[in-house]
Amino acid sequence: LGEHWIVGREFLDIETTTVGDAPDPRVDTPRVICTLPHTPVSSPAVLWPAPIALTVPPGSCFVMHNAQYDLPILMKLAGHSDFTADDTMVQAYLLGEPALSLKLLARRLLGMHAREYLEKADDDPEYDAQDVHLTKALHAYLRPRIDAKGLAFLYDEVKTPLQRIAARHVVEGLRLDQSKIAVLNDKMQ
Repeated sequence: LGEHWIVGREFLDIETTTVGDAPDPRVDTPRVICTLPHTPVSSPAVLWPAPIALTVPPGSCFVMHNAQYDLPILMKLAGHSDFTADDTMVQAYLLGEPALSLKLLARRLLGMHAREYLEKADDDPEYDAQDVHLTKALHAYLRPRIDAKGLAFLYDEVKTPLQRIAARHVVEGLRLDQSKIAVLNDKMQ
């Protein structure tokens, strides 16, 4: 089991073995693809194949596209949830973008073209690195627009914390107060 440190604002993409839109962070085998804040788009990303252990210092901040998908897996790998993530998908949503796919946003907003999943070869580091670089470029484009449109409070103080709470519930579950549920049940009948 390899151990890797993640420090500071890094751009992450997590690839999983789950088919479809809903990985199961309790059982999935992820691969973490990471690039540092000042890595040029032309350089390769760092690929950590599974299984890995991540040391994520408390308070770290990441940038992802569709953090709702990646955050629970990152929380499981890190063993805690004391970090945040900027999400370019949420940024695009708040700005009213009609399509939220990473590749579509990058093509439409930045003129950047990326290969589709069906074009991926088995061992394909170029494909593995493209999403994290697209995320980095989108963040540089979208974040200033969030601030300029006065959406920073909604994004930073409402949406981002709620997304982290939802991800933590995916990993840890929800504790329900059975007695309060019984009282509510009685009132509803």
